[in-house]
Amino acid sequence: MSNSTYSQVNRNLRILESEGIVKIRHYGRVKMVELDIANPRTKVLLQVLNILDKPLHEQELYKRAT
Repeated sequence: MSNSTYSQVNRNLRILESEGIVKIRHYGRVKMVELDIANPRTKVLLQVLNILDKPLHEQELYKRAT
């Protein structure tokens, strides 16, 4: 995991929110971030992340199968 500043994380959350991938709610000083799994873009993003999370040899097998 890399070190990120608050402003970098906040900027990326705003981008994800504008794409509908996350929903952000504010409760005073607390920010709650929820993944919107009903969004088709979120589903595609999760599929890609699952592929990237696999060992490299499994990724190669996935490429050949599609």
